[in-house]
Amino acid sequence: MAKGDSVDKQHLLLRRYNPDDQQHFWFDQGTSGVMRVKSGALSYGDDGFSFYDDAVLIENDLQRKVVLEIDTWRIVSATALEVRAVERETAEGEKVKLLGVIEDAYPDGTEDAPDRDVAHTLVTLPADVSKKQISRWRTALARILRETPLSRDSTPELSEIDAVEDTPESVEVEAVEDAVGA
Repeated sequence: MAKGDSVDKQHLLLRRYNPDDQQHFWFDQGTSGVMRVKSGALSYGDDGFSFYDDAVLIENDLQRKVVLEIDTWRIVSATALEVRAVERETAEGEKVKLLGVIEDAYPDGTEDAPDRDVAHTLVTLPADVSKKQISRWRTALARILRETPLSRDSTPELSEIDAVEDTPESVEVEAVEDAVGA
C-alpha cells in the first residue's frame, strides 16, 4: 500500500484526544455517563481529518501509545468501514456518503518524523465541500467514535465489533441545511 491508497475496511482507525479539554468530550447522560468524543477533538486540515491505522502500527511493532502527544491523552476509534458508512441528509432529502479513508504515511514528507507517522491516515471529503459542510461531517464522524484502550489485549477482535458487514447501519445525522451554502 502507498500514500493515497484506500485503507482496508476492517482496519481500526485511531484518533487521539485530550480528556482535559471540554471541547474534546462530553458525558452521555443517556448511557450512564459514558464519555463521548466531541467534534472539537477533530480538526480538518488541508486534506482531511488525521487518524492512525492500528494495523500499520502493528506491522511496524508500534504500540498505540505512540499516537499520543501527551501521556494523559486518550484514544477513540472506528473501523474504515464505519467511517465510510457515515451518511448525511442533504437539503433535498438525499442521503449521501462522502467520507473516504486513505493512507497518508509521513504527511510532512520526512521519514525522520515521529514513529507514528508511518501509520498516518486521512479521512477525506471531496474538495468542493464547503467549510460549513465540513463542520457537519465532523460532527457526524465524532458520533461514531468510541473510547479505545491503549492496550490491544483489552480490545475486542474486529469480528466481535458489531459483526462487521459490507452494509452496516449508517449513522444518520439530521441536517438542517441553509439555502445558502447547502
